[in-house]
Amino acid sequence: MLRPRELTPPLQNAGADRSGARSLARAAWAAFVLTLPVYLATMNRTIGFIDRGELAATAYTLGIPHPTGYPTFTALGWLVSHLVPLRPVLVLNAFAAILVAASSAGLVFLFGDLLQRVSKDEAQTPGRARLALLCALFTAFSIRWWQQANGFEVYALHLALLPIVLLSFLRWVDAASAATESGMSSLSWSPRASGFAFALLLGLSFTNHMTTGLLAPGLLFYAWDRLGGVRSFGRAVLPLAIPFLIGLSPYGLLPILSASGPRFDWGGTHTLHGFLAHLTAREFQGWVSFAPDTLGVQTRYLLWCLGRDLVWVGLVPAGFGIVLLGRRQRSLAIAIGLIIVTSAFFAASYRIRELDPYLIGCVLGLALFAAAGLLAIQERFGPRVALVAGLGLIALGGALHLHDCNESQNRLVEDLTANQLGSLPPRAVLFTKQWDYFLSASWYFQEVDGLRRDVVVVSPDLLRHGWYVDELARRAPDLMAIARREAGAYREALRPFEEHRPYEPATIR
Repeated sequence: MLRPRELTPPLQNAGADRSGARSLARAAWAAFVLTLPVYLATMNRTIGFIDRGELAATAYTLGIPHPTGYPTFTALGWLVSHLVPLRPVLVLNAFAAILVAASSAGLVFLFGDLLQRVSKDEAQTPGRARLALLCALFTAFSIRWWQQANGFEVYALHLALLPIVLLSFLRWVDAASAATESGMSSLSWSPRASGFAFALLLGLSFTNHMTTGLLAPGLLFYAWDRLGGVRSFGRAVLPLAIPFLIGLSPYGLLPILSASGPRFDWGGTHTLHGFLAHLTAREFQGWVSFAPDTLGVQTRYLLWCLGRDLVWVGLVPAGFGIVLLGRRQRSLAIAIGLIIVTSAFFAASYRIRELDPYLIGCVLGLALFAAAGLLAIQERFGPRVALVAGLGLIALGGALHLHDCNESQNRLVEDLTANQLGSLPPRAVLFTKQWDYFLSASWYFQEVDGLRRDVVVVSPDLLRHGWYVDELARRAPDLMAIARREAGAYREALRPFEEHRPYEPATIR
């Protein structure tokens, strides 16, 4: 009787790779299916605090929100809100929940790739997928991650893009490094295709949120270490310029939309000055401070937040992961550490109350370490202990964070906005600085829901910007006609202030 021939090592590896890919795909689908119902059940049914009203209003009307404009997110929101025949805010909030649930699936693939790099036994593909799923769910039910599924905010798409950007980066570095070691050209098919995918996704991620740039120190270090040498690094990186610029192309929507005179036209990006100022978030740069008192207060807050995100005991596997990665993949451990430190430093220097979303890079970096830590536990104590540890972290995180992340009954902003607008006489003019609680929300309720459109709501803070004066003239021409001469003089006085030329402060107070 003839025996079947033994598989050759390449065929064994190919079979293991296919099995691993299928296991990870199933785990990713499980992550999406398990997180989405929770996110949908706990999301806000209406407008929430801070920027959610403005972003929902600009998405539905295809306008331009605050810097940096978020053209990809706005365009997707416009498309979704007009395709689904339900109340726009409900559709947009559900869309955010779907994006964050999709991010949990992306995390499975990212964690799976990390575990493959550091695992001693490449044949343990089912175990690797299981650990990746456990860590993805643990991350998905952290406060900073979960809260982005509660309402329509740019960070929902940011979360969906981050894992695949990092995964595509690792694949590109692998391909470029292999090409360099084998003497092949970095322009050969494998590094070219993987590099195109990475650069395109990176550029697209920048069009959604500029904090993608916080990844730069870690990614640059890892690429430099793996590729080695100025010449090899340059040959691998330069071809990424064109796909990166293609990924940035949605920013071309801003001047086009602005020139069409939309209801919301923050920044007046149809002019070169307005476009560059918006793209660089110039009006928000004053909020960045490196003063010791600012850094001290913000650092204490972010350390508390990160500890709570990992339910404190999650710091133990993260610590194990740091040790494991430091021994087996030192450059990768340093790269992840740089992402955490860079994100933490930026968050600590940003003097705003909405600090939580800027800790996303820290949470993701610590989650990567925790994934490696679960692998260390599995290798030392066995898969059952690792499974119990992972399930325990998920259950603890879900139980402790549910109160902070459940906004299903939160109608505070809608009630406040309806009460304030409803109590005013016809054709009233309301001056308010309550952006977080009322002004942002009024943009949505007035322009999308049609609530008290006769009332003109004016922001004294935004009146210091010429684009807002122009927008007010379009929105309330009768009001501006009353003081046409004064408004024109004020608009001219604003120009040198906006263009950073000498100006007379008394004329624009």
